[in-house]
Amino acid sequence: MPEMYYCPSCNIELVRNKNAFGMYWSCPICTGKAISLSVIRQVLPESIINDFWRKVTSDEHPQKKACPACKKLMSEVPISVNYEVLEYLDICRTCFFIWFDANELEALPQVEIPQEVIETLPYEVRLAIAEYNIERIATLREKEIEAEQI
Repeated sequence: MPEMYYCPSCNIELVRNKNAFGMYWSCPICTGKAISLSVIRQVLPESIINDFWRKVTSDEHPQKKACPACKKLMSEVPISVNYEVLEYLDICRTCFFIWFDANELEALPQVEIPQEVIETLPYEVRLAIAEYNIERIATLREKEIEAEQI
């Protein structure tokens, strides 16, 4: 029987998804995402991952939301890039799940895959990477439009 995960914000069952980097779960209502540490390592730069994992293991950060998998409270840690806090992520040190509220993942710097590596990948993987990039660009543009209207 497949595992069921629940949104820590909406408390509804998450939908299983797959992209070029691996499996993740998303909420159809709030669009939050639950992503395992092993998958996120392929997306975010190592310096960011090392920084937030150091913070999670320090026990200095509040625990607010329940993990989508184990239901234990996740640590809410600030994610900094160049000494600027970009987002606060909820991270479970038991399950190694990271919860991204809507648009949090897209706001973080992404690992760039060299074009010569992309060209060697199977067509389906290249297509998935292209779709992911299109979705990320669209989300960033939506945030820019929202900011301009304020």
